[in-house]
Amino acid sequence: MSELLECSTRLIERVEQMKQLFPQYIDKEPDFYHDVKPFVDTLRVDADKWRDLALDWVKHERPLYIHSINIEDTHENLIHTSLQTFYHDVKEKRYKEMTESIMYTIGMVTSQLSS
Repeated sequence: MSELLECSTRLIERVEQMKQLFPQYIDKEPDFYHDVKPFVDTLRVDADKWRDLALDWVKHERPLYIHSINIEDTHENLIHTSLQTFYHDVKEKRYKEMTESIMYTIGMVTSQLSS
């Protein structure tokens, strides 16, 4: 499961990057092909891989407090927030709550994998 741990660590770094980018695009229109598409495409590949590995892990290891719905919801939130980083169709408070939720679930996965 070291691959899942590596993928989780990569996603944590990407979420931190999203949180740093969010304020930069409040008053600035992003260039879709230069800024948005490469970022979202890369994140989607990592998120898809993480989801598949995590769902397999949940199915076989049956960790405490982590269920397949948590993995699916986190995956969906990752995709949505990656776009909302550039296009602010959500309030900053909601964006922060979503990123915290993502970080919490991925953190739970990494802590259970590490123990």
